[in-house]
Amino acid sequence: MKKYYDLPQSRLVACLDWKEGYGTLEQAQNYFKAEVREISKKEFDLLGEKYCKGK
Repeated sequence: MKKYYDLPQSRLVACLDWKEGYGTLEQAQNYFKAEVREISKKEFDLLGEKYCKGK
């Protein structure tokens, strides 16, 4: 199942497609080695645009 994440300190958004189960926020933080927050697909798209523009 795909889940979308914002890494605000890095100004990055990411999508993880969890193969087994649904993946927890803690697992995502361990994967990225950073603070993350789960976001919706819509917010993922909006933040992606914002971060690419450098605003």
